[in-house]
Amino acid sequence: MKFFRLIIFSSFFLTMSGFTQNYQPAMDYHSMMNIRFYEQTGGFLIETLPIFFPPQDMNSVAFEIIDASGKSKLKSDVYVSKWQQFPIVDGIRPKGSAGNIKLGQAGSYVLRVTVAGKEITRIPFKMAAQNSGDPFNPKSTFTRQGPWSKLGFISANPERPDDAIAFNWWANTNEMPGGKGGKMTAHILKSGKEIAESRGFFVSKINWQSCSKSFRQSGTNFRNFFTLANLMANDGSYEIVLKAGDKIIRTYTLTVSGGTVQHHPRSAMDYTPHADYITPKVIFNNTGSGSNNKMFDAYWVESK
Repeated sequence: MKFFRLIIFSSFFLTMSGFTQNYQPAMDYHSMMNIRFYEQTGGFLIETLPIFFPPQDMNSVAFEIIDASGKSKLKSDVYVSKWQQFPIVDGIRPKGSAGNIKLGQAGSYVLRVTVAGKEITRIPFKMAAQNSGDPFNPKSTFTRQGPWSKLGFISANPERPDDAIAFNWWANTNEMPGGKGGKMTAHILKSGKEIAESRGFFVSKINWQSCSKSFRQSGTNFRNFFTLANLMANDGSYEIVLKAGDKIIRTYTLTVSGGTVQHHPRSAMDYTPHADYITPKVIFNNTGSGSNNKMFDAYWVESK
């Protein structure tokens, strides 16, 4: 009996291994965008990030940051964590202390992950130094420009279809009225009429801050969740609007067709160049424990 179970397990493992090789490896894009950034030093801390469809030879995987000239500012092999609950996902991080990166210099860069020297996911960004302007407290902080100002996504838990969907975006205090911290809300509109709204998320950082809030049906209490089924009930074009008070910060567009939310073109499995592919799945973890990883559907949108 034990021998029979071993055959079944081995067969399943080989099947899944073969399955993952039908698709090119790709990093969880939202996790890449959420890499910890230190504005005082212009540095990063790369911790464990999910890789979908990991290659068979994980020794060929590397993190790298290059500058505008193509010169490598960091290159590191990876340490691999096997996530048993997701056969198509591994966790990877740079080996040793290589994930603690101190750029500390303005310029244009690309954060990327490569397999056998080929890019699988990349995030281009610019970093600038911002002076305090205070002669009694002279200091500089570093800010970034990149996809944080354009991208966001609706997340839905496929195992809990009755839960509210949430909107996930990035914001900073420079966008807020008066350049100060405050609450930002998300709203879904169809034909100019608001149909869903979120509670406020407090934006407090000068650098891009990861934000997430679930939706309720507009004009009701927050027990009336706005679900994925609510969104898919009517075909057409939708707007997702971010507001700080009465100020509109950004507007994203979304399409429902055939009773299905349409994915961003960059989430197509055959999208080229593959390094700009955005995974239509994301891994959430609110506890830091690998056993609590949750895979959500992600419907990415881009601001106008």
